[in-house]
Amino acid sequence: MSDVARTEASESWFVEHPNRWFAVALAAIAGYVDAFGFLVLFGAFVGHMSGNVVAGVAQLGSGLGLVTYERLLAIPAFVLGVALAYTLIEAFRRRASRRETSVVLLLEASLLVVFAVMGALFSDEAGYRPDTWRLYILTVAAAMAMGVQTGNLRRVEGVPLHTTFISGALTALTVNAVGNLFARLDLKRDPASAKAAERSRTTGHAVAVVAPCLGVFVVGAFLAAILEARTTGPAKFAVVAPAIAALALLAYLMRDEAA
Repeated sequence: MSDVARTEASESWFVEHPNRWFAVALAAIAGYVDAFGFLVLFGAFVGHMSGNVVAGVAQLGSGLGLVTYERLLAIPAFVLGVALAYTLIEAFRRRASRRETSVVLLLEASLLVVFAVMGALFSDEAGYRPDTWRLYILTVAAAMAMGVQTGNLRRVEGVPLHTTFISGALTALTVNAVGNLFARLDLKRDPASAKAAERSRTTGHAVAVVAPCLGVFVVGAFLAAILEARTTGPAKFAVVAPAIAALALLAYLMRDEAA
């Protein structure tokens, strides 16, 4: 394929699937932030609430009060973030405005700014150390940011998708991949089957939407881990800066779009 053909194909993909590239970008940011949060917040998840529920409840009787309560506190913070995002989206749509996506992205970026700035302020030369109220502030800010992102995008091209956690995405990918396999087998037996053709199309489409998000989520998490391991002291929280910049760029690009 020539360079011109590749460019045209790439541009066509972005034009035809604006929400898909948006979802991929958000998934990369989510993996990045969730991994960084896990590493600096002593094992608390800021995007995966199921992990916080299991770990928090399991540790209630262990005497690890600080980390236990931090994980449990992340849950209502995440829920509040989802509620804030959806409230803003509803308010803007009732006014027939198309700016809701950008506004919610900027809200998420602002929460991550709070997380990064407060983390830097709470750190010393050796790095960030746990202290009850400081740890809670950081956890709330980061978990709310991921909740806001979850509320901002819940469906992509008809496919249910949450970019901040992968359990549902893994399930959707597996179910649709298996369904697509059986649909293809049905088409081989009966090439004229409209039902099999439609199932093949919808399941294949779902796989194409979900799989890239899973891939970039893992890549984002890996990059955050590498950068976190190479920084110390207050500068460690500068690792969040690329995610904030990416959200600001997305807000600009999506300023007239409804996700």
